[in-house]
Amino acid sequence: MSAYVYVMRSTLTGKHSIGATTDLDKRVASTRRLSVSDAPWECVYVEICKGMDEARNRVQYLRSLEDKDKRVRFLYSSRISSRHKNED
Repeated sequence: MSAYVYVMRSTLTGKHSIGATTDLDKRVASTRRLSVSDAPWECVYVEICKGMDEARNRVQYLRSLEDKDKRVRFLYSSRISSRHKNED
């Protein structure tokens, strides 16, 4: 079963939240677990994985990047997130 790594960004504060799910549509629609003070949130990055184990490993790697700016640059340089930026 496919799983997804996603990054949500607060349009208010610019804060990012990284996670994994098997139901991306439901997760994007349900942002109430994320801090209400940072709402509204938008999905800015999606990566497809072969399963939840792979997705969790990827999330762990992304969260382990110490330099926050490096992490964000990496995510926004992907083809998927670039395509989202061009749709605006």
